[in-house]
Amino acid sequence: MASLLTLPTELLQNIAGYLPCSSVLKLTCVNRQLYKACNDRLVFQEIAKLGVYRSAGAAHHLFRINTGAYRRNFSLDKLDWSEGDALLQNASLETTVRVALAVEKSIHALRAEDDEWTLKRRSNDIGFDFGDWLPHMLALHHPVAWSLDPDHFLRVQGELSVGSLDSIEPNFITRILPWPRGIMEDETDMAKQQRADFINVNFILTYTTLEHLRTTGSHKNMVWWYHEAFFHSFTDDTQPSQQDQAKAIADIVNKLSERVPRYGTFENDFVLCQATAVLPCMIFELAMSFPTTDHCAMLPMPSKMPFTTMMNIPDILRDTTVAFSTCHIEKMTEPEFLAGKWTGVYSDQRRFLGRRQFDPPMRDINLIARTPGEDDAQMGAKTMFDPESRGVDAHGEFSIRGHVWPNGMIRMHKRYIAAGWVWGWRGWVTPFGIVGVWGGRGSFGGYFWVWKQDWC
Repeated sequence: MASLLTLPTELLQNIAGYLPCSSVLKLTCVNRQLYKACNDRLVFQEIAKLGVYRSAGAAHHLFRINTGAYRRNFSLDKLDWSEGDALLQNASLETTVRVALAVEKSIHALRAEDDEWTLKRRSNDIGFDFGDWLPHMLALHHPVAWSLDPDHFLRVQGELSVGSLDSIEPNFITRILPWPRGIMEDETDMAKQQRADFINVNFILTYTTLEHLRTTGSHKNMVWWYHEAFFHSFTDDTQPSQQDQAKAIADIVNKLSERVPRYGTFENDFVLCQATAVLPCMIFELAMSFPTTDHCAMLPMPSKMPFTTMMNIPDILRDTTVAFSTCHIEKMTEPEFLAGKWTGVYSDQRRFLGRRQFDPPMRDINLIARTPGEDDAQMGAKTMFDPESRGVDAHGEFSIRGHVWPNGMIRMHKRYIAAGWVWGWRGWVTPFGIVGVWGGRGSFGGYFWVWKQDWC
């Protein structure tokens, strides 16, 4: 240590820039001289921006994952982190340290051999550790975060889905989760944390699934990853038959749908946690329902979603799990965001035993959104869709009218112009578009999902 202290400050800072963030934080606690030299914003900025390339083997591991035999559409420029440059340019020392620590956590997650890290609790045993940094890193398009395998989050999603809708009520927490009474004075805060964790893990699962579908050469790989995560029945050497594959897909869809609270119901109180849970199920089933050459082009790509302009992303590692779960709502309920070209899909589940079928995608949806006037305001709606909004699907041209509330809730009617059929849409704004349930006269018809056309 004596020889280290004899080094010039510039050299100490250069050395620190090659260390993990947690190691530098420990180094600053040794003595005043090291604290003064290493507790520098530019040091931690360098760690945050270059940590993946300086962590032993991390860059090689990241490159190997993204150029594997089952991957495609990869180029080195996709490993750039432009949002990081913008975030760190004028960030405070404290914010820079937290971002650098989140990068380190992301690298550890990428190199983990199993999903145990997803189950790690926060220090106060309330909520999961990843919820305070991983959703934020994904929204910032960090290349390590979006390289994580989606199947690693199925286990924690399953744990959070048990009674997730009941988590709105305090009694769920004391009935289901193994947290001691008295750990928080307000059990409603526990319920909010439970619900936020569920919403956020669905955000992670949706994001990483879409990213992998965009870069995966064959959807069969995802079938076996998901099936192994759910049932532990396949290995890399397994060569399943076509019949086995069809059964595996059906089993996976059933498992994912079981995690959607009140799946298959058309109710007025459809809520955000239901909408976010529908997405992983819909995405997986869509990918299996359409030809491999088509599904990547049809589904939206996270890399094209400007989350930093669509969301008020809260500070990383600042107890902002709950804040992140709804940070998209303010901007994504504005008329300026909702207006424009959209596309989407819906499932038709009116068949026997709710059997699912996807009709051809809805296309050329032009939403005309505006602030409600005095004559058409409905109970505090923030935005309304003008009846002149139009779209087309397999059954013909349709119009859309409805309202959007400040909390993200959406109520719309889809009317087929020629046939005159009218279906109710009850949904929520999510970071990936509008997701909800459709039906008529209290009868469940299926689920719908629409997203911005320029996200494809």
